[in-house]
Amino acid sequence: MNRRSRREFLEDVGRGMLVASLGSAAAIELGVAPCVAEEVGQRLTFGRPSIQSILAFLYLTVFGSIIAFTAYSWLVKATSASRAITSSYVNPVVAVLLGWGLRDEPLTYRMVLAMVTIILGVAVISTAKKPT
Repeated sequence: MNRRSRREFLEDVGRGMLVASLGSAAAIELGVAPCVAEEVGQRLTFGRPSIQSILAFLYLTVFGSIIAFTAYSWLVKATSASRAITSSYVNPVVAVLLGWGLRDEPLTYRMVLAMVTIILGVAVISTAKKPT
């Protein structure tokens, strides 16, 4: 089996994440957004994106995709798959707390209850002993 270098691995990951990001953007623009806009009674226009929209997209591509996937890939190698996947459950909790703390977004009791449930589930998975 051919062992790839770290650089080759990162190049493959980067290309994959770029394609996934572009595919997600196209799916949202062409599929989801028109449905949502119609649902709330707004007209959807495909004008020139604002600089804020472009920066948000780039931020989500870099931090939400490339860095998160690289961290997950490292976790899979460093620990068990069941423990590595818990990062996918914790990320939304961190995002909600950041939105609440940095952008004054609402934090309801249902959201707190959901976050506690997620954290308890992750704790159970993380502390579970391997079957013998």
